[in-house]
Amino acid sequence: MRDGGSIALFGHRRTGKSSIMKEAARIFRGGKDHHPIEIDLEGRSGPAAFASKLIEEIPKPLRGKIVTSWTKLGGLPPALLKLVEGFGQKSPSPLPTDSKTEGLMREYWELLSETVYTNAKDSKLKVVLFLDELPYFCEEQIMKGVSVAEIDTFLATLRRWRQSGAIPMAIAGSIGIRHLVRTYGIRADHLNDLTPITIEALTPSDANEMLAALAAHKQIGWWNVELGKAVVDGAPDLIPSYL
Repeated sequence: MRDGGSIALFGHRRTGKSSIMKEAARIFRGGKDHHPIEIDLEGRSGPAAFASKLIEEIPKPLRGKIVTSWTKLGGLPPALLKLVEGFGQKSPSPLPTDSKTEGLMREYWELLSETVYTNAKDSKLKVVLFLDELPYFCEEQIMKGVSVAEIDTFLATLRRWRQSGAIPMAIAGSIGIRHLVRTYGIRADHLNDLTPITIEALTPSDANEMLAALAAHKQIGWWNVELGKAVVDGAPDLIPSYL
């Protein structure tokens, strides 16, 4: 991701995807060249909710350039222009997530998102996105009546953001994009530029160390090495959440 690449973490719930992304974001925060933004997409209603979180977390200098570019686009309806201008305030108000606002954002999302890409690729401080539960975000919108074509457009703009390493991303989900392709006919090529990451199980020694650390944190005085070995030997898998 430091080199501009993007990754995908798909797998069952409680296998460590979100934890891995949070730790990666923490490491990025320790540097000076990257600005990580974490967005949990489960339960967000659409592009307006997504844009609100993005603009809230984006570095102020880059936010100012993006909002200024939006206001100069021309052709935006007055209602949407007023909302966009509100993002330029010192403390930007979140966009409403009513159906009318979400509809406006979907209609003009491709135009607005291209401005994000144009400004982000020239930014010295590199934005890195961590998007959790992207497939659920897409499926929930489809279940509410949003067309597959509009979902395709949204996913295509995210891929555009990743081009040339402009905005590297880590994308995670408990359901894979293949589920959306099979069930709803979403295009399969939106995420094929991502490097897939498999969640590896712990080694037995690492599993024992993790259990000992958990016991020490909870101040469980009766925990010992023999109990740790018994748990590890009897576990169906050495993925942390199972342990």
